[in-house]
This record gives sequence, C-alpha cells and structure tokens, in this order.
Amino acid sequence: MILFISMPTLKSEYLLDDNLDENYILPIIVKCQDFIIKPLLGDTLYSTMKNQISGGTLSETNKVLLEDYIHPIIWYFVQSEVVYATAYKLKNQGLENGDSNRFNELVKISSKYMNDCNQYQQIFREYVCEEGISTL
Repeated sequence: MILFISMPTLKSEYLLDDNLDENYILPIIVKCQDFIIKPLLGDTLYSTMKNQISGGTLSETNKVLLEDYIHPIIWYFVQSEVVYATAYKLKNQGLENGDSNRFNELVKISSKYMNDCNQYQQIFREYVCEEGISTL
C-alpha cells in the first residue's frame, strides 16, 4: 500500500501523539486518499504520483504538491476522523464508547478539522489552477 504521507510525518510534523496506534490511522489515510486525494488529482496524476512515491522518484513539482498541499489535506482529514476512531470501538456486543457525555464535544472537534480540510482542498484547487497543473 502506497501512502501519500508517512506515519512519522503525521506524528512529528502534524502533532499526532506518538502513542496513537497506527491501526487507527492507516484506514483513515486510505479513506482520505480514495475519497479526497484521488478525485482532486484525477486518475492520471494520482497514478503518476503514486508511482513516483513508490519508486522514490518524486518530481520537484509533485514534491511541492505533496508536501505543501496534499499533506495538510490528509492531516486535517485524519484529525477529523481519528476523534471517533479512538473514542468508540465495535465489539461483538455492539458499540463500546469511552465517554458518551463527550459526544457533542467530539462532533465539534471533528467538524472543526473537517472545515480546515475543506479549506486546504480549496487552496489546493487554486494552486493547481494558478500553476496550470492538469488534474484530468
């Protein structure tokens, strides 16, 4: 599986706690890449970047795109989703939650991070438009 952001980068540069289990984070990154990053980049650029990341041959343009524009989108998406992933667990008996009184607080936190994610998507769109980068 090729990720557009590494776990060490998420944890060191974007303030996720080192103790946060990567099993919570990995499916969220994959979801973000499938639901947000791939549609933003388009199939061709997404495949190109994926191959360049895998081969360690990221072009300078794609490196800027990745580090300056895609990473913040992924991070804020991860933040918006991880609050639920760490607060609730699915078990044979059903949903087990941590503190049900904090649900409204979790919703607010998640919404705040998703709003930031959406804003970074808009910044990405403006950048690729200004730079003439094809996302078809």
